[in-house]
Amino acid sequence: MKIVPVCALLALLPLAGCASFHPVTASPLEIGQKYRTNVVAYSQRMQNSSASDEERGWILYERAELFLALGMLDYAKSDFRTIIYLPRGAVSRQLQAHAFQSNAWVYLLSGSWIDAAQMLDSSQELGLSNARSHFIRAVLSYYTGRRDRAGDEIAKYRSMVPDDRRGVFWSCLIAAAASTDSVKEQCVMPPEADTAESLAQSGGKQIPTVLDVFSGRDSPDELLKAIEEATPEPADNTRRAELLSEAYYYLGKYYELREKPDEALLCFRMSAAQNVFDSAEHGLAVLELRLHGDTRVREPD
Repeated sequence: MKIVPVCALLALLPLAGCASFHPVTASPLEIGQKYRTNVVAYSQRMQNSSASDEERGWILYERAELFLALGMLDYAKSDFRTIIYLPRGAVSRQLQAHAFQSNAWVYLLSGSWIDAAQMLDSSQELGLSNARSHFIRAVLSYYTGRRDRAGDEIAKYRSMVPDDRRGVFWSCLIAAAASTDSVKEQCVMPPEADTAESLAQSGGKQIPTVLDVFSGRDSPDELLKAIEEATPEPADNTRRAELLSEAYYYLGKYYELREKPDEALLCFRMSAAQNVFDSAEHGLAVLELRLHGDTRVREPD
Protein backbone atom coordinates (compact mmCIF):
# COMPACT_ATOMS: atom_id res chain seq x y z
CA MET A 1 0.00 0.00 0.00
CA LYS A 2 1.33 3.44 -0.81
CA ILE A 3 2.53 6.03 1.63
CA VAL A 4 -0.30 8.23 2.84
CA PRO A 5 -0.17 11.94 3.78
CA VAL A 6 0.43 12.28 7.47
CA CYS A 7 -1.89 15.28 7.90
CA ALA A 8 -4.86 13.10 6.95
CA LEU A 9 -3.99 10.70 9.73
CA LEU A 10 -3.41 13.50 12.21
CA ALA A 11 -7.03 14.49 11.71
CA LEU A 12 -7.79 11.52 13.94
CA LEU A 13 -5.70 12.97 16.75
CA PRO A 14 -6.29 15.86 19.15
CA LEU A 15 -3.21 17.59 17.79
CA ALA A 16 -2.34 20.59 15.72
CA GLY A 17 0.06 20.84 12.84
CA CYS A 18 1.65 18.08 10.80
CA ALA A 19 4.25 15.52 11.82
CA SER A 20 7.76 15.45 10.40
CA PHE A 21 7.62 12.00 8.82
CA HIS A 22 5.36 10.11 6.44
CA PRO A 23 3.67 6.96 7.80
CA VAL A 24 3.38 3.72 5.90
CA THR A 25 0.28 1.63 6.46
CA ALA A 26 -0.90 -1.95 6.07
CA SER A 27 -4.45 -3.21 5.83
CA PRO A 28 -5.30 -3.82 9.52
CA LEU A 29 -5.32 -7.51 10.38
CA GLU A 30 -8.65 -9.05 11.23
CA ILE A 31 -9.01 -10.49 14.71
CA GLY A 32 -8.12 -14.12 14.10
CA GLN A 33 -11.13 -16.40 13.83
CA LYS A 34 -8.75 -19.14 14.91
CA TYR A 35 -8.38 -17.48 18.30
CA ARG A 36 -12.12 -17.02 18.77
CA THR A 37 -12.80 -20.63 17.78
CA ASN A 38 -10.17 -21.85 20.23
CA VAL A 39 -11.68 -19.80 23.07
CA VAL A 40 -15.00 -21.57 22.52
CA ALA A 41 -13.23 -24.94 22.33
CA TYR A 42 -11.44 -24.34 25.63
CA SER A 43 -14.68 -23.27 27.28
CA GLN A 44 -16.33 -26.50 26.13
CA ARG A 45 -13.44 -28.61 27.38
CA MET A 46 -13.82 -27.10 30.84
CA GLN A 47 -17.28 -28.66 31.03
CA ASN A 48 -15.76 -32.14 30.78
CA SER A 49 -16.81 -33.79 34.05
CA SER A 50 -13.94 -36.29 33.90
CA ALA A 51 -11.25 -33.58 33.89
CA SER A 52 -9.33 -33.08 37.13
CA ASP A 53 -9.03 -29.70 38.85
CA GLU A 54 -5.46 -29.44 37.55
CA GLU A 55 -6.56 -30.16 33.99
CA ARG A 56 -9.37 -27.63 34.21
CA GLY A 57 -6.90 -25.12 35.62
CA TRP A 58 -4.53 -25.48 32.66
CA ILE A 59 -7.44 -25.25 30.24
CA LEU A 60 -8.48 -22.02 31.96
CA TYR A 61 -4.89 -20.77 31.77
CA GLU A 62 -4.68 -21.49 28.04
CA ARG A 63 -8.01 -19.73 27.48
CA ALA A 64 -6.71 -16.72 29.39
CA GLU A 65 -3.61 -16.64 27.19
CA LEU A 66 -5.90 -16.66 24.14
CA PHE A 67 -7.86 -13.72 25.56
CA LEU A 68 -4.52 -11.96 26.07
CA ALA A 69 -3.55 -12.69 22.45
CA LEU A 70 -6.82 -11.06 21.39
CA GLY A 71 -6.12 -7.95 23.47
CA MET A 72 -9.08 -8.75 25.74
CA LEU A 73 -7.32 -7.86 28.98
CA ASP A 74 -10.33 -7.91 31.30
CA TYR A 75 -11.29 -11.45 30.25
CA ALA A 76 -7.69 -12.62 30.54
CA LYS A 77 -7.35 -11.04 33.98
CA SER A 78 -10.54 -12.72 35.17
CA ASP A 79 -9.36 -16.20 34.15
CA PHE A 80 -5.88 -15.73 35.62
CA ARG A 81 -7.39 -14.46 38.89
CA THR A 82 -9.66 -17.50 39.07
CA ILE A 83 -6.58 -19.74 39.01
CA ILE A 84 -4.68 -17.56 41.46
CA TYR A 85 -7.44 -17.63 44.07
CA LEU A 86 -8.19 -21.34 43.91
CA PRO A 87 -7.85 -23.00 47.35
CA ARG A 88 -4.30 -24.03 48.26
CA GLY A 89 -3.60 -27.49 46.91
CA ALA A 90 -6.45 -27.46 44.39
CA VAL A 91 -3.95 -27.04 41.56
CA SER A 92 -0.17 -27.18 41.31
CA ARG A 93 2.17 -24.41 42.43
CA GLN A 94 3.55 -24.40 38.89
CA LEU A 95 0.16 -23.52 37.40
CA GLN A 96 -0.49 -20.77 39.92
CA ALA A 97 3.02 -19.37 39.39
CA HIS A 98 2.41 -19.10 35.64
CA ALA A 99 -0.97 -17.48 36.27
CA PHE A 100 0.67 -14.88 38.56
CA GLN A 101 3.32 -14.18 35.92
CA SER A 102 0.86 -13.81 33.05
CA ASN A 103 -1.39 -11.61 35.15
CA ALA A 104 1.62 -9.40 35.87
CA TRP A 105 1.81 -8.70 32.13
CA VAL A 106 -1.93 -7.99 31.99
CA TYR A 107 -1.66 -5.51 34.87
CA LEU A 108 1.39 -3.90 33.23
CA LEU A 109 -0.52 -3.41 29.97
CA SER A 110 -3.33 -1.88 32.05
CA GLY A 111 -0.93 0.60 33.67
CA SER A 112 -1.35 -0.93 37.15
CA TRP A 113 2.32 -0.92 38.15
CA ILE A 114 1.94 -1.94 41.81
CA ASP A 115 -0.35 -4.85 40.99
CA ALA A 116 2.02 -5.97 38.23
CA ALA A 117 4.97 -5.97 40.63
CA GLN A 118 3.00 -7.91 43.24
CA MET A 119 2.00 -10.52 40.67
CA LEU A 120 5.64 -10.94 39.60
CA ASP A 121 6.82 -11.22 43.20
CA SER A 122 4.19 -13.89 43.87
CA SER A 123 5.22 -15.92 40.82
CA GLN A 124 8.85 -15.83 41.93
CA GLU A 125 7.91 -16.83 45.48
CA LEU A 126 6.33 -19.92 43.94
CA GLY A 127 9.64 -20.71 42.25
CA LEU A 128 9.08 -19.32 38.74
CA SER A 129 12.04 -17.34 37.42
CA ASN A 130 12.40 -17.59 33.65
CA ALA A 131 13.14 -15.41 30.66
CA ARG A 132 9.62 -14.06 30.54
CA SER A 133 9.77 -12.91 34.16
CA HIS A 134 12.96 -10.94 33.43
CA PHE A 135 11.39 -9.34 30.35
CA ILE A 136 8.26 -8.28 32.24
CA ARG A 137 10.37 -6.94 35.11
CA ALA A 138 12.54 -5.00 32.63
CA VAL A 139 9.54 -3.34 30.96
CA LEU A 140 7.90 -2.62 34.32
CA SER A 141 11.11 -1.10 35.66
CA TYR A 142 11.42 1.06 32.54
CA TYR A 143 7.88 2.40 32.86
CA THR A 144 8.31 3.13 36.57
CA GLY A 145 11.55 5.05 36.02
CA ARG A 146 14.00 2.48 37.37
CA ARG A 147 16.25 2.43 34.33
CA ASP A 148 19.22 0.71 36.03
CA ARG A 149 17.00 -2.17 37.13
CA ALA A 150 15.48 -2.28 33.64
CA GLY A 151 18.95 -2.60 32.12
CA ASP A 152 19.91 -5.41 34.51
CA GLU A 153 16.72 -7.35 33.84
CA ILE A 154 16.88 -7.05 30.05
CA ALA A 155 20.51 -8.22 30.18
CA LYS A 156 19.37 -11.33 32.05
CA TYR A 157 16.61 -11.85 29.51
CA ARG A 158 19.03 -11.59 26.58
CA SER A 159 21.43 -14.04 28.22
CA MET A 160 18.60 -16.58 28.34
CA VAL A 161 17.08 -15.80 24.90
CA PRO A 162 19.96 -14.45 22.79
CA ASP A 163 18.12 -14.93 19.49
CA ASP A 164 15.11 -12.76 20.38
CA ARG A 165 15.21 -9.39 18.62
CA ARG A 166 12.81 -7.85 21.14
CA GLY A 167 15.51 -8.09 23.80
CA VAL A 168 17.88 -6.18 21.52
CA PHE A 169 15.28 -3.47 20.91
CA TRP A 170 14.76 -3.03 24.63
CA SER A 171 18.50 -2.88 25.36
CA CYS A 172 18.71 -0.12 22.77
CA LEU A 173 15.68 1.75 24.14
CA ILE A 174 16.88 1.57 27.75
CA ALA A 175 20.34 2.80 26.78
CA ALA A 176 18.84 5.66 24.77
CA ALA A 177 16.51 6.64 27.63
CA ALA A 178 19.47 6.73 30.01
CA SER A 179 21.46 8.87 27.53
CA THR A 180 24.43 6.57 27.97
CA ASP A 181 27.46 6.36 25.71
CA SER A 182 26.56 2.75 24.94
CA VAL A 183 23.64 3.58 22.61
CA LYS A 184 25.49 2.72 19.40
CA GLU A 185 26.90 -0.41 21.01
CA GLN A 186 23.48 -1.55 22.26
CA CYS A 187 21.62 -0.63 19.08
CA VAL A 188 23.20 -3.27 16.86
CA MET A 189 21.44 -6.50 15.90
CA PRO A 190 23.74 -9.41 16.83
CA PRO A 191 24.02 -12.26 14.31
CA GLU A 192 22.16 -14.71 16.58
CA ALA A 193 19.11 -12.43 16.69
CA ASP A 194 19.02 -11.91 12.93
CA THR A 195 17.45 -15.30 12.29
CA ALA A 196 17.08 -17.17 9.03
CA GLU A 197 13.34 -17.22 9.69
CA SER A 198 13.19 -13.42 9.65
CA LEU A 199 15.05 -13.31 6.35
CA ALA A 200 12.81 -15.97 4.85
CA GLN A 201 9.70 -14.06 5.89
CA SER A 202 11.02 -10.98 4.12
CA GLY A 203 11.92 -12.81 0.93
CA GLY A 204 15.58 -13.00 1.88
CA LYS A 205 15.91 -9.22 2.07
CA GLN A 206 17.67 -7.58 4.98
CA ILE A 207 15.07 -5.21 6.44
CA PRO A 208 16.36 -2.34 8.58
CA THR A 209 15.03 -2.07 12.12
CA VAL A 210 14.48 0.69 14.65
CA LEU A 211 18.01 0.01 15.84
CA ASP A 212 19.20 1.79 12.71
CA VAL A 213 17.09 4.82 13.64
CA PHE A 214 18.21 4.98 17.28
CA SER A 215 21.85 4.69 16.23
CA GLY A 216 21.50 7.35 13.52
CA ARG A 217 22.16 5.01 10.59
CA ASP A 218 18.68 5.53 9.09
CA SER A 219 15.82 7.99 9.44
CA PRO A 220 12.26 6.95 10.39
CA ASP A 221 11.18 7.59 6.79
CA GLU A 222 13.94 5.33 5.46
CA LEU A 223 12.96 2.55 7.86
CA LEU A 224 9.25 2.71 6.96
CA LYS A 225 9.99 2.84 3.24
CA ALA A 226 12.25 -0.22 3.54
CA ILE A 227 9.47 -2.15 5.31
CA GLU A 228 7.01 -1.12 2.62
CA GLU A 229 9.29 -2.22 -0.21
CA ALA A 230 10.15 -5.56 1.44
CA THR A 231 6.54 -6.52 2.15
CA PRO A 232 4.35 -5.85 -0.89
CA GLU A 233 0.61 -6.04 -0.30
CA PRO A 234 -1.56 -8.04 -0.46
CA ALA A 235 0.77 -11.05 -0.65
CA ASP A 236 2.65 -10.17 2.52
CA ASN A 237 0.20 -8.01 4.43
CA THR A 238 0.49 -10.01 7.66
CA ARG A 239 4.26 -9.65 7.75
CA ARG A 240 4.01 -5.95 6.92
CA ALA A 241 1.48 -5.38 9.72
CA GLU A 242 3.74 -7.22 12.19
CA LEU A 243 6.81 -5.22 11.20
CA LEU A 244 4.93 -1.93 11.25
CA SER A 245 3.32 -2.61 14.62
CA GLU A 246 6.79 -3.33 16.00
CA ALA A 247 8.50 -0.40 14.29
CA TYR A 248 5.88 2.22 15.13
CA TYR A 249 5.91 1.41 18.86
CA TYR A 250 9.68 1.91 19.11
CA LEU A 251 9.56 4.94 16.84
CA GLY A 252 7.02 6.37 19.28
CA LYS A 253 9.54 5.93 22.07
CA TYR A 254 12.25 7.41 19.80
CA TYR A 255 10.21 10.58 19.25
CA GLU A 256 9.22 10.68 22.90
CA LEU A 257 12.89 10.78 23.92
CA ARG A 258 13.38 13.65 21.45
CA GLU A 259 10.49 15.56 23.00
CA LYS A 260 8.27 15.35 19.93
CA PRO A 261 4.96 14.31 21.49
CA ASP A 262 2.85 14.75 18.34
CA GLU A 263 4.99 12.34 16.35
CA ALA A 264 5.22 9.93 19.29
CA LEU A 265 1.45 9.78 19.72
CA LEU A 266 0.92 9.28 16.01
CA CYS A 267 3.36 6.36 16.05
CA PHE A 268 1.60 4.71 18.98
CA ARG A 269 -1.71 5.04 17.17
CA MET A 270 -0.21 3.58 14.01
CA SER A 271 1.24 0.66 15.95
CA ALA A 272 -2.10 -0.14 17.56
CA ALA A 273 -3.95 0.32 14.26
CA GLN A 274 -2.21 -2.71 12.71
CA ASN A 275 -4.30 -5.02 14.96
CA VAL A 276 -1.40 -7.34 15.76
CA PHE A 277 -3.04 -8.16 19.08
CA ASP A 278 -0.71 -11.02 20.00
CA SER A 279 2.46 -8.89 19.92
CA ALA A 280 3.98 -7.19 22.94
CA GLU A 281 4.40 -3.97 20.96
CA HIS A 282 0.69 -3.74 20.16
CA GLY A 283 -0.22 -4.05 23.83
CA LEU A 284 2.42 -1.51 24.83
CA ALA A 285 1.25 0.91 22.13
CA VAL A 286 -2.29 0.71 23.50
CA LEU A 287 -0.86 1.29 26.98
CA GLU A 288 0.90 4.41 25.72
CA LEU A 289 -2.36 5.71 24.26
CA ARG A 290 -4.09 5.17 27.60
CA LEU A 291 -1.26 6.94 29.41
CA HIS A 292 -1.69 9.84 26.97
CA GLY A 293 -5.39 10.01 27.85
CA ASP A 294 -6.74 8.63 24.56
CA THR A 295 -10.21 7.62 25.73
CA ARG A 296 -11.09 6.07 22.36
CA VAL A 297 -8.91 3.05 23.07
CA ARG A 298 -11.03 0.00 23.87
CA GLU A 299 -10.72 -3.76 23.91
CA PRO A 300 -12.00 -5.85 21.01
CA ASP A 301 -15.57 -7.04 21.34
